[in-house]
Amino acid sequence: MVKNELYFEDMSKIFVHTAQIHYYDTPVICSQALILGSNTIDFIGGDLTDHGVDDDLLFVPPLDRERHTGIVHDYAHVPENIEQHCTTPENMKEETPAEQTRSPGVLMVVEAESSPLAGRPPAEIVAAVERALLPFLTPVETVPAPHPDRPDALFVVVAAEGYVAVRASPVRGYLGFDVHLWHGLARQTGVRDALVAAAGSAASSSYRIVAGGMFGAGAWR
Repeated sequence: MVKNELYFEDMSKIFVHTAQIHYYDTPVICSQALILGSNTIDFIGGDLTDHGVDDDLLFVPPLDRERHTGIVHDYAHVPENIEQHCTTPENMKEETPAEQTRSPGVLMVVEAESSPLAGRPPAEIVAAVERALLPFLTPVETVPAPHPDRPDALFVVVAAEGYVAVRASPVRGYLGFDVHLWHGLARQTGVRDALVAAAGSAASSSYRIVAGGMFGAGAWR
């Protein structure tokens, strides 16, 4: 899990491994930190992996342990936190409230490279994305980009459970998907896999960010 802002103390009470990172050499108006939490990944001592990221898209420094840990501002390792995820009489799930008091949401960013679909006309991309989403979401409307004739046009599929924003770069064979759900969060992995399959990509990646939801949704429970 990744959250922005200052959540280190809260997340270190939940996850086995928690790290707060900060990029010191980046000009900022105010401090912006990222908090990473995991029950399996050791952010300090884990193996470093070269993912083969294109240097034209993103600058990735060399695989150096000192540079890797240099952006870590705080770190916590609490093995006992894993016990909180076991169902016991002391931590049974709370009863569903009668009225909606919270509106959680999760944004999953999905990137598909070497995609043959990215080079197709925008109308074909829209149709392929809508077909991929049908088993998982209830589409309401597809909102086109302000300039739909551009090959790199952005469009958004709005559904009852959330929305999917799509970006295309035909030159690079790239499709990007922002999958923001506030209901049926368990479907997010299926949505990701269906979109990657529709893109025809064998080189994809994804990550999640905790975000806001939508009050008033019919199936908020």
